[in-house]
Amino acid sequence: MKPSLVLWDWNGTLLDDVALCVDALNRLLRIYHYPQQYSLAQYREIFGFPIEDYYIRAGFDFSKNSYKELADDYMQDYLARAGACPLAESAVPALSLLKGAGVQQVILSASNLPVLEQQVTERGVRPYFDRLLGLDNIYARSKVEVGLAYLTELKQRGAVPAQAIMIGDSVHDFEVAQALGVPESVIALTFVALGTSLPELVTAITSLVKGHGALSLGNVIGANVFNLVLVSGVSVTLAPFSIPQNSTIAGMNASLVMDIPVMFAVMLLLTLPALIKGKLSRPQGIALLCIYAAFCAVQFSI
Repeated sequence: MKPSLVLWDWNGTLLDDVALCVDALNRLLRIYHYPQQYSLAQYREIFGFPIEDYYIRAGFDFSKNSYKELADDYMQDYLARAGACPLAESAVPALSLLKGAGVQQVILSASNLPVLEQQVTERGVRPYFDRLLGLDNIYARSKVEVGLAYLTELKQRGAVPAQAIMIGDSVHDFEVAQALGVPESVIALTFVALGTSLPELVTAITSLVKGHGALSLGNVIGANVFNLVLVSGVSVTLAPFSIPQNSTIAGMNASLVMDIPVMFAVMLLLTLPALIKGKLSRPQGIALLCIYAAFCAVQFSI
């Protein structure tokens, strides 16, 4: 089943404003005479929705200053400087790719809708989107209700909500996807993977265009070795986990039946012809694209 709708997060996903958000938080802490300051890594650890709870985790005391007062000051500082924030490096290629494939694209954001409209329009990407969905205030409590209302509207018009997927950068985006009915396996194995791999795709294409095939191949292999060895190793060492059981094929775990075998099959398809012939060919590339398309189709059907 081909996805017909992509719901994009805006802040931190398409708009590269994370550094500004960290700086605005630290400024707000200094203005109100709090001693703590946060690095990017520390910010990612405490950030979440509703924003009111995130402010508490940051150390603000609402008995001294109300959440509304703090949020108003934060947004005044953020909006004054947000114009300098660029789009994420791979945003436009990804948007163009999906639009060219006929996929409907919508932004689902916890931002105030007029602010969202302005930021998207100023960066020249408004034509990529069929709809912008935001909140009617600046206090960013949750976007689940907005997303559910929109999918209900689509259903009433004859669309199938199960065809919608969500691409974001935070735990809240994952929670939104779950609330909208997107299975965890689909989120992780398709569009989270796509979102994190787009920089490698852009680097690979750019290298090939400039005649640096070795750099393109090295980028792909290096990124995947990094993910398989270092990221997996650190994750399992810090927090061992069970293989997900939410998807099955013929009564057996989908990860064991399909995901892992597909990974090994792709590895063989990529390496064996290269070892024998000493080069990568166009038929290999076409076969790999077909495998990925089939893999995504199966993920959306189980």
